Amino acid sequence: MTPGWEGGCRETKTIRVEQIVAILKHAEKGTPVSYLICNLGIAEQTFYRLKQRYAGLESEQVRELKQLQASSPVKTLPGDGTKLGSGPFGPTLT
Repeated sequence: MTPGWEGGCRETKTIRVEQIVAILKHAEKGTPVSYLICNLGIAEQTFYRLKQRYAGLESEQVRELKQLQASSPVKTLPGDGTKLGSGPFGPTLT
């Protein structure tokens, strides 16, 4: 059993940037993913999504990337998931 693991999983609603970077660094060092996701209270799919997006980044870089994504003018149309962006001649579909 990994030291410090009480054996119970917890639920997390919001993950801080520092937590994202820390969990990815622990995973790189060989800490079992099952321990990390249970300790942080996230789903395994969430872990792999975070890994895909933020692997290799530092806290400040992740923070900047999240700010850019939040301020993006891209919106999703209801129903089909088509993204609506803004082009030089008005809205464009991507």
